Amino acid sequence: MTSARGRTFGLIGGLAAFPRRLAVREVSAQGGELQRGVTRRTTHVIFGRKQLGRTDAARIAARYREEIAKGRQPLSENGFLRLLGLIEAPAGSTLSRQSILDQSRLGAQDFDLLALFDAFEANLITYEDALRNADSANDLRLQIKLTSKRAKTLDLAAGTEHLQIV
Repeated sequence: MTSARGRTFGLIGGLAAFPRRLAVREVSAQGGELQRGVTRRTTHVIFGRKQLGRTDAARIAARYREEIAKGRQPLSENGFLRLLGLIEAPAGSTLSRQSILDQSRLGAQDFDLLALFDAFEANLITYEDALRNADSANDLRLQIKLTSKRAKTLDLAAGTEHLQIV
């Protein structure tokens, strides 16, 4: 279980799983802070399910990219609950990629970027494999550089000495 210690969460939209006041209490108990909206101190942005239900996918995707560019870690409501240890990650899933895309309301490119980032962060794939499989290697490289805990311990330039800038 990961803890909320030292993290400041900004909530966009409402949580569908339980009331905001209970989420505030749980985050505080774990040493973090949950606030409505996003400020300069925000480290993680939670996209609540209620927001996803009333905002079109293009605006959500734009906001998602904006938060990554500002160095904030975007989280779905379920990702937030998993981070707090309130729900378990599913062991195996029978959902298709398309059904997950439909439920997430993210564009395919944003969804793939997030999936590759998560796989890299969980040490399931290497940095090189993540970049090789990304639609936009630059977007993924930026997200890893700005928000990855794993990247802080790696030399991301290793193995690139033979590459030339054109």
